[in-house]
Amino acid sequence: GISAIKASLRFSSIPSLSKLALKRSNSESDADEPAPPPRLGIFAPPSLHTAESDPPSLNSLRSAGNTSLLSVHARLTPSDSTVMSPGRSLAARRFAAAAKASRAAVRMGSSPTSIRAGGPASAPPSVSKSERLAAMRDPAFRARLLAEEPKTKDRFIWYLVNNFAQMYRLGDPADYEPPKEQGAAAVAEREGRTPQEVIYDWLLEDDGTAMIFMPLGSYVDHDHEAIRAMIEHPGSIFGLSDGGAHCGLICDASMPTYMLTHWARDRKRGPQLPVELLVHKQTQATARVYGLHDRGVLAPGMLADINVIDHANLTLHKPHMIHDLPAGGRRLVQDADGYLATVKAGEIVVEHDEVTDARPGRTLKATDTGVKRV
Repeated sequence: GISAIKASLRFSSIPSLSKLALKRSNSESDADEPAPPPRLGIFAPPSLHTAESDPPSLNSLRSAGNTSLLSVHARLTPSDSTVMSPGRSLAARRFAAAAKASRAAVRMGSSPTSIRAGGPASAPPSVSKSERLAAMRDPAFRARLLAEEPKTKDRFIWYLVNNFAQMYRLGDPADYEPPKEQGAAAVAEREGRTPQEVIYDWLLEDDGTAMIFMPLGSYVDHDHEAIRAMIEHPGSIFGLSDGGAHCGLICDASMPTYMLTHWARDRKRGPQLPVELLVHKQTQATARVYGLHDRGVLAPGMLADINVIDHANLTLHKPHMIHDLPAGGRRLVQDADGYLATVKAGEIVVEHDEVTDARPGRTLKATDTGVKRV
């Protein structure tokens, strides 16, 4: 059934398997655009990788927002960065070519790869939230902080903290598809302020619990159309997780809920997707890719892994930071309402958000003859 894990944000767009796909698709090309030579990377926009040895120029950093994360694992030449703008059609073609060439499912997710930046309430508990909030509200501290410039020598980090055109107020409920005019740069221009002032004031909202949404890729056109093309492609499945390595900035566990709320019900800035497609991609399609042939559908002889969902009232709440890791470590969580029950192997393990005593789960082991429950 659909995963009912309830915690946190999505960090998802193009996943690890796409590296393999792009490498294998290098021998093929689109009708009008050749595929670039592969270069494995992680989150840096592809136009940052303009040479193997030379650091990117500031102009390339500023233009990096005009690329799509679909090619994040491919090294682009300077001329490619212009080809990538506006990016949507080329992005879709690259994705299709990667899926076709690799013969493997390309894992992707439901929203742009992004960071959530928080204010006083997101900081470690060594200094209390009230102290930090009081300091940020002090006019002298505000003026001193806003007068500072980033000290980093890392040009990607410099780009990241100055890309105000793609920094947005996350809001409540969280909006992961904001239009361009809601970006900090656009707001600052309309109001005659600096983007830094806009961001500063946003972080003070809701008593310092507000967050900034910072998409890193797949948001070149300030909408989800490139992501929709990937979701609809038959060579894609859902999924992408870094195992919590950056749990103070990002987190993926709310992706299944976001798929069923935003894409199947709430999206306003473009076409929605059929709930049947979204359920299939999170169940049978994923199970088959990983060799889990005993689950993914409701049929005799299959594992009864089921979520009972009140779809009309399914709600994904805004993310918030908690400090429950060792030494007060922080992590983002994002709760959801609307899961009436979660059934594992025919036994109810969660009912109305209450965990039962049933523990029917088993360890999965990969063997030469397939995945086995042990």
